[in-house]
Amino acid sequence: MTSIAIDNGAVVESGTVAYTVDLRPVVIAEGVTPTFRDLVGGESGADVRQLQQMLAAGGYFTGQVNGVYGTSTTQAVSRWQRALGVERTGEVARGDVLFVPGLPARLTLSADVVVGAQLTPEQTVVSAVASTPEFAIVVSGNMQQNLIPHTGETIDVEPTEDTRWSATVTGSTTDSSGQTVLTLAGVDGQPVCGDQCESLVPFTGEDRTFPGRVVTVPEVTGPAVPPAAVGTAADGSRFVVRVDGTRVPVTVVAADASRVVVDGVEVGDVVQLFSSPADSPAAPGGMPAESPDGSQGTSDGDD
Repeated sequence: MTSIAIDNGAVVESGTVAYTVDLRPVVIAEGVTPTFRDLVGGESGADVRQLQQMLAAGGYFTGQVNGVYGTSTTQAVSRWQRALGVERTGEVARGDVLFVPGLPARLTLSADVVVGAQLTPEQTVVSAVASTPEFAIVVSGNMQQNLIPHTGETIDVEPTEDTRWSATVTGSTTDSSGQTVLTLAGVDGQPVCGDQCESLVPFTGEDRTFPGRVVTVPEVTGPAVPPAAVGTAADGSRFVVRVDGTRVPVTVVAADASRVVVDGVEVGDVVQLFSSPADSPAAPGGMPAESPDGSQGTSDGDD
């Protein structure tokens, strides 16, 4: 290994020089057929087609991508070699191109690959992983059925204490052990990790685990009042009553057993509690509308 041309975890495209061996560049190209032979005039096959595709993407090859190493391919290779600054032979040695299944991809260098290291044919030099990580939930067998998220439901992924990514369940499959695997996608077609995917590099190709929360009820904010402060009119509309007797229409945004988040009043407004019938205000005394964290406002009157 005479030089390393990429950073560990870098995203590479077709034609990127990854490193040099004996001062000769090793170039990344897309293809599922691994490098296994020298490519010279007269050869044909899937590896030749992959080479032609790389040369065409770089603007060196304008012929038909047919997997046949003919005159036009030889000339294109010569032009490519000139751009690389190596001898123009028109032939591609076995180690000159490194095919990876999909591009763009992240490349991670093996820990023992350093400048000056002796490389062997069986040695793994780099590993390619997707440029954007995929997120999934493996549902364990002891998880309660009513807690398993369904397609369309929201999951909050929390890689750190101060970071939260919102994701949506897009489907489910069953793995080889019979466990249910829920696939996740980010918001608006973006990756789950958004613009913070770089914080996960260098990717190793191994799974990483993050905490997550199933959002059964979306989080809401707004002024909150006790359930006993919300009345229901004959037409089904909801309202609260201020201490001066003014009835204020409200919209219930969310509710639990202890508070109701409403739209129509402000934090600090003082409202009356109902004793029994929904449209009858309670006797003297009121309750100020609270912020969702339970703190009360400072209003001391009817506003």
